[in-house]
Amino acid sequence: MKHFHIYQRIKNRPTYFRCIHPDCKHYLEKELVIGRRAECPYCHDDYVIQRRDLNNKTPHCSNCIAPGYENNTKTTKMKPKDKLRVTKLQTLFEDKVSKFLEGVER
Repeated sequence: MKHFHIYQRIKNRPTYFRCIHPDCKHYLEKELVIGRRAECPYCHDDYVIQRRDLNNKTPHCSNCIAPGYENNTKTTKMKPKDKLRVTKLQTLFEDKVSKFLEGVER
């Protein structure tokens, strides 16, 4: 079976990574995974694993971010007070931009 592996850290052996394809029994030690070509579990493009990728439980390419994260910040449910602050900032920003554009057009 030829494919690029999708690696995931083994829970009870944190220095080893295994392929998560259902028919694949491949696993390697952490140091041997560095520099290997693998498949990104999110976008399914191939990429070369670097040392920093191995900090994740499931390494992925640099173009993708893990689920639950948006713009590299963890997404959580906002409190109503925070939502109000965000909407105030958005309206303030929109007003300033429109005033600036009016001044430019004159």
